Amino acid sequence: MSEFGGLEEKAESLAKDHPDQAKKGMDEAAQFAERETGNKYDSQIEGAEGAAEQHLGMQDSGQGGQDQQQS
Repeated sequence: MSEFGGLEEKAESLAKDHPDQAKKGMDEAAQFAERETGNKYDSQIEGAEGAAEQHLGMQDSGQGGQDQQQS
């Protein structure tokens, strides 16, 4: 963790203080990544988004790509 110089702890704190903004930002980042990759890596992007939300303690049930796989 030292390679990020406390960035992870700051992000966790900000996400806990402003969960709606953090969720919106993660959703927008995931949508951007999906759009830029031509939706080729949607399941991987959704999985990463879900893992980040879970790590920050902000995952809603049914979110994060694990339960919502599309073909």
